[in-house]
Amino acid sequence: MQKLLSLLILSILLTAKIQAQIVYSPNTYYLIPPTLGCNGIWAVQYPQNCIASNSIISPFGCATINHFNGDTLFFDLCSIPCEYLVVNDSGTVCMICLVFQQTTNVIESPATVENVTVYPNPFNDKIEVANENNIQSEIILFDITSRKILQQKFTNSVSLNTEQLAKGLYLYEVRDKNGLYKKGRVVKD
Repeated sequence: MQKLLSLLILSILLTAKIQAQIVYSPNTYYLIPPTLGCNGIWAVQYPQNCIASNSIISPFGCATINHFNGDTLFFDLCSIPCEYLVVNDSGTVCMICLVFQQTTNVIESPATVENVTVYPNPFNDKIEVANENNIQSEIILFDITSRKILQQKFTNSVSLNTEQLAKGLYLYEVRDKNGLYKKGRVVKD
């Protein structure tokens, strides 16, 4: 039944918009419109074991919840990138879904995701950031409500003291003078 539902939703999404980019995996279904605007459809299979009290759509306004149909949650996708995060009362992440636009444009920044490492994950009292790009960068750490927790500039590497942070999920961004070039999640154990 689950596979049949997945195929049904996928076929609906395939016929919903010509020239749209579609990404499919067993638990997520995306339809990304060729142009931005609140005319896109984003459908996500909601995990059955997730009893959540908090959900975050980031950046704010990138999607609005349209409706539920069985275990599938439908969004109106208004901008890309867009992330949907569901957290239960104990702070455990139940679901993370991300819609992004693939591009063939060349980024002028010499920085690449492969050259930046944020570790360990999960972490305890510190987070290490290593940047092989050898350029002035900064890391910004956010809590799950997108509140800025830490911000540190560095060139090659930096060690962030995280003793004061509560256990749970944190989001990070690594930027250089040209903008964002790595984004991710880390968990404090």
